[in-house]
Amino acid sequence: DVSFINTTIINGSNPQSPDSASVVLFLSGEENTAILQGFTITGGKGTKNLDLDGNFFVRTGGGIIIYQSSPTVRHNIITNNEVVNRSGVSHCGGGGLAVTRSGAIISNNIIYKNNGNDGGGLTLGRNSGTVIRNNIIAYNTTIPTGIGGGGLFIFGQQGRIINNTIAYNNSNKRGGMEIQDGATVNLENCIIYGNKTGSTNTQLGGNGTFNVTNTNIEGGWTGEGNI
Repeated sequence: DVSFINTTIINGSNPQSPDSASVVLFLSGEENTAILQGFTITGGKGTKNLDLDGNFFVRTGGGIIIYQSSPTVRHNIITNNEVVNRSGVSHCGGGGLAVTRSGAIISNNIIYKNNGNDGGGLTLGRNSGTVIRNNIIAYNTTIPTGIGGGGLFIFGQQGRIINNTIAYNNSNKRGGMEIQDGATVNLENCIIYGNKTGSTNTQLGGNGTFNVTNTNIEGGWTGEGNI
């Protein structure tokens, strides 16, 4: 019931440990049958975790961290989470969510007003089976010294990113979406506009390949069905 989501709050602002400060953690191999639905998720600061691809420690996932697990996260409000603490880690980000080595289904969420070193809304690692669908990703930010990606920061291959609205995010580098490590990202049926880098409207960019189809993107983009 949508009317209850604003009042059904999980507040992670008082964690027992600063190294385990995500509001919700999926770290135990959960599958799509594990469902997180109908909550406001707020106050998270991220979790310290070993990145097996780079063999270094990271702090990610202010609201939700998903690592080597594939839950379903749907119909939630994920807001006012922050991951900027670089103490003891090589990298931090994913203010709202961080998803790595996963086939998670992230659908019908409102992800807004989160902040990160990079990936203010989401940080996505190597997730060949993940589906990011029907989400509103808006008004997220990164800190001035971060890598970038106000809405999303992506490294590694992804599954489907479809039917999302990515709007009014702000970053020092690529307001909408920043990709790195030669990632190939497929965007379908999305609406992308109003994202800023300083005073410049910068929607998408980085080191990798965007395949954009049937998408309404500010400034236009080459590809089938784009407007």
